Amino acid sequence: SWSSAGIVIDGWVAFYDLPSSTVVMSCNDIHNNYYGIEVVANSYSYAHYNNIYNNREYGVIQDPDYADNNVTFDARYNWWGDPSGPSGVGPGTGDAVSEHVDFSPWLLTEKIPPLVHDVAVTKVVPSAIRVVVGTTVHAEVTVKNEGNTYENFTVTLSYDTNIIGTQTITDLIPGTTKLLTFHWDTTGVTPCRSYAITAVASTVPGETDTADNTKSADDKVRIGPYAPVLKVEPPTYKAGRLNKTFTVDVTISNLSECWRVIAVEFRLTYNSTLLECLDVTEGPFMKQAGATYFIYFIEEDCPRFGSHTIVGTLILPNATGQWNVFPKGNGTIATITFKTIYQEVGLEKPPLSCDLKLIETMIIDDELYEIPHSVKNGYFEIQPNNICDINWDYKVDMQDVGIAARAFGTFPGHERWNPIADLNGDEKVDMKDIGRIARNFGWKPVDC
Repeated sequence: SWSSAGIVIDGWVAFYDLPSSTVVMSCNDIHNNYYGIEVVANSYSYAHYNNIYNNREYGVIQDPDYADNNVTFDARYNWWGDPSGPSGVGPGTGDAVSEHVDFSPWLLTEKIPPLVHDVAVTKVVPSAIRVVVGTTVHAEVTVKNEGNTYENFTVTLSYDTNIIGTQTITDLIPGTTKLLTFHWDTTGVTPCRSYAITAVASTVPGETDTADNTKSADDKVRIGPYAPVLKVEPPTYKAGRLNKTFTVDVTISNLSECWRVIAVEFRLTYNSTLLECLDVTEGPFMKQAGATYFIYFIEEDCPRFGSHTIVGTLILPNATGQWNVFPKGNGTIATITFKTIYQEVGLEKPPLSCDLKLIETMIIDDELYEIPHSVKNGYFEIQPNNICDINWDYKVDMQDVGIAARAFGTFPGHERWNPIADLNGDEKVDMKDIGRIARNFGWKPVDC
Protein backbone atom coordinates (compact mmCIF):
# COMPACT_ATOMS: atom_id res chain seq x y z
CA SER A 1 0.00 0.00 0.00
CA TRP A 2 1.03 3.65 0.04
CA SER A 3 2.74 3.24 3.41
CA SER A 4 4.60 0.06 2.54
CA ALA A 5 8.33 0.86 2.72
CA GLY A 6 11.26 -1.31 3.60
CA ILE A 7 12.70 1.46 5.82
CA VAL A 8 10.88 4.61 6.97
CA ILE A 9 12.76 7.54 8.50
CA ASP A 10 10.17 9.83 10.07
CA GLY A 11 11.14 13.48 10.36
CA TRP A 12 7.99 14.53 12.21
CA VAL A 13 9.90 14.52 15.48
CA ALA A 14 10.55 18.20 14.78
CA PHE A 15 6.82 18.85 15.14
CA TYR A 16 7.06 17.59 18.68
CA ASP A 17 10.23 19.58 19.33
CA LEU A 18 12.35 16.46 19.63
CA PRO A 19 16.00 16.16 18.47
CA SER A 20 16.62 14.52 15.13
CA SER A 21 18.42 11.18 14.97
CA THR A 22 21.09 9.99 12.53
CA VAL A 23 20.17 6.77 10.76
CA VAL A 24 22.98 5.08 8.79
CA MET A 25 22.03 2.35 6.34
CA SER A 26 24.80 0.33 4.68
CA CYS A 27 25.27 -3.16 3.22
CA ASN A 28 21.54 -3.93 3.12
CA ASP A 29 19.45 -5.67 0.48
CA ILE A 30 16.30 -3.53 0.14
CA HIS A 31 13.93 -5.03 -2.40
CA ASN A 32 10.34 -5.99 -3.29
CA ASN A 33 8.73 -3.13 -1.36
CA TYR A 34 6.35 -0.42 -2.47
CA TYR A 35 9.09 2.07 -1.49
CA GLY A 36 12.57 0.87 -0.67
CA ILE A 37 13.42 3.78 1.65
CA GLU A 38 11.00 6.57 2.57
CA VAL A 39 12.59 9.62 4.20
CA VAL A 40 10.64 12.51 5.67
CA ALA A 41 12.83 15.62 5.32
CA ASN A 42 15.93 14.40 7.14
CA SER A 43 19.45 15.73 6.55
CA TYR A 44 21.10 13.70 9.30
CA SER A 45 20.70 10.24 7.81
CA TYR A 46 22.20 8.56 4.75
CA ALA A 47 22.16 5.26 2.85
CA HIS A 48 25.43 4.03 1.30
CA TYR A 49 26.49 0.72 -0.26
CA ASN A 50 23.09 -0.91 -0.34
CA ASN A 51 21.47 -3.05 -3.00
CA ILE A 52 18.17 -1.26 -3.75
CA TYR A 53 16.17 -3.08 -6.43
CA ASN A 54 12.77 -4.42 -7.50
CA ASN A 55 10.88 -1.87 -5.40
CA ARG A 56 7.60 -1.08 -7.15
CA GLU A 57 7.33 2.72 -7.00
CA TYR A 58 10.58 4.17 -5.63
CA GLY A 59 13.87 2.81 -4.49
CA VAL A 60 14.23 6.00 -2.41
CA ILE A 61 11.62 8.74 -2.00
CA GLN A 62 11.95 11.94 -0.01
CA ASP A 63 8.76 13.48 1.49
CA PRO A 64 8.41 17.04 2.82
CA ASP A 65 7.99 17.48 6.56
CA TYR A 66 4.96 18.87 8.37
CA ALA A 67 6.01 22.43 7.42
CA ASP A 68 6.41 21.47 3.76
CA ASN A 69 10.24 21.66 3.94
CA ASN A 70 12.36 19.56 1.60
CA VAL A 71 15.81 18.31 2.57
CA THR A 72 18.15 16.46 0.20
CA PHE A 73 18.77 12.88 1.27
CA ASP A 74 22.24 11.34 0.72
CA ALA A 75 21.74 8.08 -1.21
CA ARG A 76 25.06 7.88 -3.04
CA TYR A 77 27.13 4.73 -3.65
CA ASN A 78 24.15 2.37 -3.98
CA TRP A 79 23.27 -0.34 -6.50
CA TRP A 80 19.93 0.41 -8.13
CA GLY A 81 19.46 -2.86 -9.96
CA ASP A 82 21.13 -1.72 -13.19
CA PRO A 83 24.56 -0.28 -14.10
CA SER A 84 22.85 2.70 -15.76
CA GLY A 85 21.75 3.97 -12.36
CA PRO A 86 18.34 4.86 -10.94
CA SER A 87 15.31 5.94 -12.92
CA GLY A 88 12.82 8.60 -11.85
CA VAL A 89 14.86 11.80 -11.70
CA GLY A 90 17.90 9.60 -12.35
CA PRO A 91 19.28 8.78 -15.83
CA GLY A 92 19.02 4.99 -15.73
CA THR A 93 16.61 2.07 -15.70
CA GLY A 94 17.08 0.89 -12.14
CA ASP A 95 14.78 1.62 -9.17
CA ALA A 96 13.35 5.13 -9.24
CA VAL A 97 14.45 8.01 -7.02
CA SER A 98 12.40 11.10 -6.29
CA GLU A 99 13.42 14.72 -6.23
CA HIS A 100 15.67 15.84 -3.36
CA VAL A 101 17.65 12.58 -3.45
CA ASP A 102 21.42 12.69 -4.12
CA PHE A 103 22.17 9.44 -5.97
CA SER A 104 25.45 10.11 -7.84
CA PRO A 105 27.83 8.38 -8.01
CA TRP A 106 26.20 4.98 -7.85
CA LEU A 107 27.57 1.45 -7.84
CA LEU A 108 27.94 -0.28 -11.20
CA THR A 109 27.66 -3.75 -9.72
CA GLU A 110 25.82 -5.32 -6.81
CA LYS A 111 27.47 -4.60 -3.46
CA ILE A 112 28.80 -7.50 -1.41
CA PRO A 113 29.72 -6.71 2.18
CA PRO A 114 31.86 -6.26 4.16
CA LEU A 115 33.00 -2.74 3.30
CA VAL A 116 36.75 -2.36 2.80
CA HIS A 117 38.28 1.12 3.17
CA ASP A 118 41.82 1.33 1.82
CA VAL A 119 43.64 4.08 -0.06
CA ALA A 120 47.30 4.13 -1.08
CA VAL A 121 49.98 6.32 -2.66
CA THR A 122 51.57 4.17 -5.37
CA LYS A 123 54.04 6.50 -7.07
CA VAL A 124 55.79 9.87 -6.58
CA VAL A 125 57.74 11.19 -9.58
CA PRO A 126 59.35 14.67 -9.58
CA SER A 127 59.98 16.28 -12.96
CA ALA A 128 63.66 16.76 -12.10
CA ILE A 129 65.92 15.56 -9.33
CA ARG A 130 68.76 18.01 -9.96
CA VAL A 131 67.60 21.64 -10.03
CA VAL A 132 68.85 25.15 -9.44
CA VAL A 133 67.29 26.94 -6.47
CA GLY A 134 64.31 28.99 -7.67
CA THR A 135 63.26 26.37 -10.22
CA THR A 136 59.71 25.00 -10.07
CA VAL A 137 59.65 21.22 -9.75
CA HIS A 138 56.48 19.50 -10.98
CA ALA A 139 55.72 16.31 -9.06
CA GLU A 140 53.23 13.67 -10.22
CA VAL A 141 51.60 11.65 -7.45
CA THR A 142 49.54 8.55 -8.22
CA VAL A 143 46.98 7.38 -5.66
CA LYS A 144 44.74 4.32 -5.73
CA ASN A 145 41.52 3.26 -4.06
CA GLU A 146 42.35 -0.32 -3.08
CA GLY A 147 39.10 -0.85 -1.20
CA ASN A 148 35.55 -1.47 -2.38
CA THR A 149 33.93 1.82 -1.31
CA TYR A 150 34.06 5.30 -2.78
CA GLU A 151 36.54 7.37 -0.81
CA ASN A 152 37.11 11.03 0.00
CA PHE A 153 40.56 11.95 1.29
CA THR A 154 43.42 14.42 1.01
CA VAL A 155 46.95 14.02 -0.34
CA THR A 156 49.77 16.15 1.05
CA LEU A 157 53.16 16.46 -0.65
CA SER A 158 56.20 17.59 1.35
CA TYR A 159 59.95 18.04 0.98
CA ASP A 160 61.47 16.71 4.16
CA THR A 161 59.03 18.14 6.75
CA ASN A 162 57.94 21.18 4.70
CA ILE A 163 54.54 21.04 3.01
CA ILE A 164 54.49 21.73 -0.72
CA GLY A 165 50.71 21.46 -1.11
CA THR A 166 47.54 19.52 -0.33
CA GLN A 167 44.84 18.32 -2.72
CA THR A 168 41.41 16.84 -1.98
CA ILE A 169 40.04 13.79 -3.78
CA THR A 170 36.29 13.26 -3.85
CA ASP A 171 34.48 10.01 -4.59
CA LEU A 172 37.44 8.02 -5.91
CA ILE A 173 35.92 4.93 -7.49
CA PRO A 174 36.92 1.57 -5.96
CA GLY A 175 39.84 -0.03 -7.76
CA THR A 176 40.79 3.09 -9.72
CA THR A 177 43.80 5.41 -9.67
CA LYS A 178 44.11 9.17 -9.92
CA LEU A 179 47.10 11.24 -11.01
CA LEU A 180 47.74 14.47 -9.12
CA THR A 181 50.25 17.16 -10.07
CA PHE A 182 51.93 19.35 -7.48
CA HIS A 183 54.14 22.38 -8.17
CA TRP A 184 57.08 23.03 -5.87
CA ASP A 185 58.60 26.50 -6.13
CA THR A 186 62.11 26.06 -4.73
CA THR A 187 62.67 29.79 -4.24
CA GLY A 188 64.14 30.27 -0.79
CA VAL A 189 64.96 26.59 -0.27
CA THR A 190 68.43 26.06 1.19
CA PRO A 191 70.75 24.97 -1.66
CA CYS A 192 73.58 22.41 -1.55
CA ARG A 193 71.24 19.83 -0.03
CA SER A 194 69.20 16.83 -1.14
CA TYR A 195 65.53 16.64 -0.17
CA ALA A 196 63.18 13.67 0.11
CA ILE A 197 59.84 14.23 -1.66
CA THR A 198 57.03 12.41 0.17
CA ALA A 199 53.29 12.11 -0.43
CA VAL A 200 50.83 11.15 2.33
CA ALA A 201 47.20 10.13 1.78
CA SER A 202 44.99 10.83 4.79
CA THR A 203 43.53 7.82 6.57
CA VAL A 204 39.91 7.22 5.59
CA PRO A 205 37.35 6.12 8.23
CA GLY A 206 37.55 2.39 8.78
CA GLU A 207 40.97 1.99 7.12
CA THR A 208 43.33 -0.47 8.78
CA ASP A 209 46.08 -0.87 6.17
CA THR A 210 47.79 2.52 6.43
CA ALA A 211 51.38 1.52 5.67
CA ASP A 212 50.93 2.31 1.97
CA ASN A 213 49.36 5.72 2.62
CA THR A 214 52.87 7.21 2.57
CA LYS A 215 55.38 7.01 -0.26
CA SER A 216 58.53 8.91 -1.20
CA ALA A 217 60.12 9.48 -4.61
CA ASP A 218 62.78 6.93 -5.45
CA ASP A 219 65.50 9.58 -5.42
CA LYS A 220 66.05 12.75 -3.46
CA VAL A 221 66.00 16.11 -5.21
CA ARG A 222 69.38 17.84 -5.04
CA ILE A 223 69.27 21.63 -5.21
CA GLY A 224 72.26 23.67 -6.32
CA PRO A 225 72.88 27.42 -5.98
CA TYR A 226 73.39 28.15 -9.70
CA ALA A 227 73.89 26.38 -13.01
CA PRO A 228 77.36 25.96 -14.55
CA VAL A 229 78.09 26.92 -18.16
CA LEU A 230 79.84 24.90 -20.87
CA LYS A 231 81.19 27.14 -23.60
CA VAL A 232 83.53 27.36 -26.58
CA GLU A 233 86.35 29.90 -26.23
CA PRO A 234 87.18 32.09 -27.97
CA PRO A 235 83.53 32.55 -28.99
CA THR A 236 84.57 33.66 -32.50
CA TYR A 237 87.60 32.71 -34.57
CA LYS A 238 88.26 34.43 -37.92
CA ALA A 239 90.86 32.95 -40.25
CA GLY A 240 92.50 34.55 -43.26
CA ARG A 241 94.64 31.69 -44.57
CA LEU A 242 94.22 28.18 -45.88
CA ASN A 243 95.96 25.33 -43.99
CA LYS A 244 96.21 27.42 -40.85
CA THR A 245 95.87 25.61 -37.51
CA PHE A 246 94.14 27.07 -34.48
CA THR A 247 92.71 25.84 -31.18
CA VAL A 248 89.51 26.36 -29.24
CA ASP A 249 88.89 25.46 -25.62
CA VAL A 250 85.72 23.92 -24.23
CA THR A 251 85.49 25.39 -20.76
CA ILE A 252 83.25 25.13 -17.72
CA SER A 253 82.47 28.07 -15.48
CA ASN A 254 80.41 28.82 -12.40
CA LEU A 255 80.58 25.24 -11.08
CA SER A 256 79.68 24.84 -7.40
CA GLU A 257 81.35 22.04 -5.48
CA CYS A 258 78.00 21.05 -3.98
CA TRP A 259 76.90 19.68 -7.37
CA ARG A 260 79.45 16.88 -6.70
CA VAL A 261 80.44 16.62 -10.38
CA ILE A 262 82.49 13.60 -11.47
CA ALA A 263 82.19 13.61 -15.29
CA VAL A 264 81.60 15.80 -18.33
CA GLU A 265 80.66 14.73 -21.86
CA PHE A 266 79.98 16.71 -25.03
CA ARG A 267 80.05 16.65 -28.81
CA LEU A 268 81.50 19.64 -30.69
CA THR A 269 80.18 19.87 -34.24
CA TYR A 270 81.80 21.69 -37.18
CA ASN A 271 81.71 21.89 -40.99
CA SER A 272 84.20 19.34 -42.37
CA THR A 273 84.25 21.16 -45.71
CA LEU A 274 85.91 24.13 -44.02
CA LEU A 275 87.74 22.50 -41.14
CA GLU A 276 89.68 19.37 -40.27
CA CYS A 277 89.85 18.33 -36.63
CA LEU A 278 93.43 17.34 -35.91
CA ASP A 279 93.63 16.62 -32.20
CA VAL A 280 91.92 16.84 -28.80
CA THR A 281 93.82 17.23 -25.52
CA GLU A 282 92.61 17.19 -21.94
CA GLY A 283 92.40 20.44 -20.02
CA PRO A 284 93.41 20.82 -16.37
CA PHE A 285 90.01 21.53 -14.81
CA MET A 286 88.83 18.05 -13.82
CA LYS A 287 92.31 17.05 -12.60
CA GLN A 288 91.96 19.39 -9.62
CA ALA A 289 89.86 16.64 -8.01
CA GLY A 290 92.28 13.79 -8.70
CA ALA A 291 93.28 11.36 -11.43
CA THR A 292 91.04 11.30 -14.51
CA TYR A 293 90.11 9.11 -17.44
CA PHE A 294 89.97 11.12 -20.69
CA ILE A 295 88.66 9.83 -24.02
CA TYR A 296 87.75 11.33 -27.39
CA PHE A 297 86.93 10.32 -30.96
CA ILE A 298 86.92 12.44 -34.11
CA GLU A 299 83.84 11.50 -36.14
CA GLU A 300 83.86 12.69 -39.77
CA ASP A 301 80.51 12.81 -41.59
CA CYS A 302 78.57 11.06 -38.82
CA PRO A 303 75.09 10.30 -40.27
CA ARG A 304 73.35 11.35 -37.05
CA PHE A 305 75.28 14.40 -35.85
CA GLY A 306 77.45 15.39 -38.81
CA SER A 307 81.19 15.94 -38.41
CA HIS A 308 82.11 16.33 -34.76
CA THR A 309 84.40 15.24 -31.98
CA ILE A 310 83.00 13.49 -28.93
CA VAL A 311 84.82 14.04 -25.65
CA GLY A 312 84.42 12.48 -22.21
CA THR A 313 86.31 12.98 -18.97
CA LEU A 314 85.82 11.20 -15.65
CA ILE A 315 87.34 11.66 -12.21
CA LEU A 316 88.45 8.21 -11.08
CA PRO A 317 86.85 6.99 -7.82
CA ASN A 318 88.78 5.73 -4.83
CA ALA A 319 89.33 2.08 -3.96
CA THR A 320 85.79 1.79 -2.55
CA GLY A 321 84.17 3.23 -5.68
CA GLN A 322 83.41 6.59 -4.06
CA TRP A 323 84.37 10.21 -4.67
CA ASN A 324 85.46 12.51 -1.86
CA VAL A 325 86.76 15.55 -3.74
CA PHE A 326 84.87 17.45 -6.44
CA PRO A 327 85.91 20.18 -8.90
CA LYS A 328 84.70 23.76 -8.61
CA GLY A 329 85.08 27.15 -10.23
CA ASN A 330 86.19 27.77 -13.83
CA GLY A 331 88.59 26.01 -16.19
CA THR A 332 89.27 24.15 -19.41
CA ILE A 333 87.79 20.71 -20.01
CA ALA A 334 89.46 20.08 -23.39
CA THR A 335 91.40 21.83 -26.15
CA ILE A 336 90.55 21.02 -29.79
CA THR A 337 92.94 21.73 -32.68
CA PHE A 338 91.56 22.50 -36.16
CA LYS A 339 93.06 23.21 -39.58
CA THR A 340 91.40 25.36 -42.25
CA ILE A 341 91.02 23.30 -45.42
CA TYR A 342 88.88 25.40 -47.78
CA GLN A 343 88.83 29.05 -48.79
CA GLU A 344 87.00 30.99 -51.45
CA VAL A 345 88.87 33.13 -53.97
CA GLY A 346 87.72 36.67 -54.71
CA LEU A 347 87.41 39.49 -52.20
CA GLU A 348 83.95 40.28 -53.47
CA LYS A 349 82.67 36.97 -52.13
CA PRO A 350 81.30 36.67 -48.59
CA PRO A 351 83.29 34.84 -45.95
CA LEU A 352 82.54 31.20 -45.26
CA SER A 353 81.53 30.24 -41.75
CA CYS A 354 80.20 27.52 -39.49
CA ASP A 355 79.11 27.09 -35.89
CA LEU A 356 81.32 25.28 -33.42
CA LYS A 357 78.32 23.89 -31.62
CA LEU A 358 78.14 21.94 -28.39
CA ILE A 359 75.49 19.21 -28.45
CA GLU A 360 74.64 16.14 -26.37
CA THR A 361 76.22 17.84 -23.36
CA MET A 362 76.17 16.18 -19.95
CA ILE A 363 77.56 17.20 -16.58
CA ILE A 364 77.20 14.19 -14.28
CA ASP A 365 77.25 13.98 -10.48
CA ASP A 366 78.40 11.23 -8.13
CA GLU A 367 74.99 9.50 -8.30
CA LEU A 368 75.20 9.50 -12.12
CA TYR A 369 72.48 12.09 -12.60
CA GLU A 370 72.77 15.01 -14.99
CA ILE A 371 72.89 18.45 -13.44
CA PRO A 372 71.32 21.50 -15.09
CA HIS A 373 73.64 23.71 -17.11
CA SER A 374 73.68 26.11 -20.03
CA VAL A 375 75.74 26.09 -23.24
CA LYS A 376 77.47 28.82 -25.24
CA ASN A 377 78.62 27.85 -28.73
CA GLY A 378 81.51 29.08 -30.87
CA TYR A 379 81.75 30.44 -34.41
CA PHE A 380 84.36 30.05 -37.17
CA GLU A 381 84.80 32.28 -40.19
CA ILE A 382 87.34 32.34 -43.03
CA GLN A 383 87.71 35.33 -45.33
CA PRO A 384 88.15 34.78 -49.08
CA ASN A 385 91.64 35.08 -50.59
CA ASN A 386 92.50 37.76 -53.11
CA ILE A 387 92.15 36.44 -56.66
CA CYS A 388 95.26 38.41 -57.54
CA ASP A 389 97.32 36.28 -55.16
CA ILE A 390 98.14 33.89 -57.96
CA ASN A 391 100.73 31.86 -56.06
CA TRP A 392 98.65 31.70 -52.79
CA ASP A 393 101.35 33.17 -50.58
CA TYR A 394 98.85 35.63 -49.06
CA LYS A 395 100.33 38.73 -50.57
CA VAL A 396 100.12 40.41 -53.97
CA ASP A 397 103.63 41.30 -55.08
CA MET A 398 105.98 41.18 -58.05
CA GLN A 399 105.90 37.37 -58.07
CA ASP A 400 102.23 37.52 -59.00
CA VAL A 401 102.93 40.21 -61.59
CA GLY A 402 105.73 38.07 -63.01
CA ILE A 403 103.54 34.95 -63.32
CA ALA A 404 100.91 36.93 -65.22
CA ALA A 405 103.52 38.64 -67.35
CA ARG A 406 104.93 35.29 -68.49
CA ALA A 407 101.47 34.31 -69.69
CA PHE A 408 100.73 37.68 -71.33
CA GLY A 409 99.05 37.35 -74.71
CA THR A 410 98.22 33.65 -74.32
CA PHE A 411 95.00 31.67 -74.64
CA PRO A 412 94.00 28.03 -74.05
CA GLY A 413 96.31 25.76 -76.08
CA HIS A 414 99.12 28.29 -76.25
CA GLU A 415 102.45 26.97 -75.02
CA ARG A 416 102.73 29.72 -72.38
CA TRP A 417 99.07 29.49 -71.30
CA ASN A 418 98.56 29.59 -67.52
CA PRO A 419 94.89 29.56 -66.48
CA ILE A 420 95.60 31.02 -63.02
CA ALA A 421 96.69 34.27 -64.70
CA ASP A 422 93.29 34.58 -66.44
CA LEU A 423 91.71 36.52 -63.59
CA ASN A 424 88.50 37.59 -65.35
CA GLY A 425 87.85 34.21 -67.03
CA ASP A 426 87.72 35.46 -70.59
CA GLU A 427 90.19 32.76 -71.77
CA LYS A 428 93.03 35.12 -72.47
CA VAL A 429 95.68 36.85 -70.44
CA ASP A 430 95.88 40.52 -71.29
CA MET A 431 96.45 43.88 -69.68
CA LYS A 432 93.08 43.67 -67.91
CA ASP A 433 94.47 40.79 -65.88
CA ILE A 434 97.85 42.39 -65.26
CA GLY A 435 96.15 45.71 -64.44
CA ARG A 436 93.98 44.01 -61.82
CA ILE A 437 97.07 42.59 -60.15
CA ALA A 438 98.65 45.99 -60.23
CA ARG A 439 95.61 47.56 -58.60
CA ASN A 440 95.89 45.05 -55.72
CA PHE A 441 99.67 45.31 -55.49
CA GLY A 442 100.84 45.23 -51.87
CA TRP A 443 97.68 43.52 -50.51
CA LYS A 444 97.95 41.30 -47.43
CA PRO A 445 95.08 39.70 -45.47
CA VAL A 446 94.13 40.52 -41.92
CA ASP A 447 95.26 37.17 -40.56
CA CYS A 448 93.72 36.12 -37.23
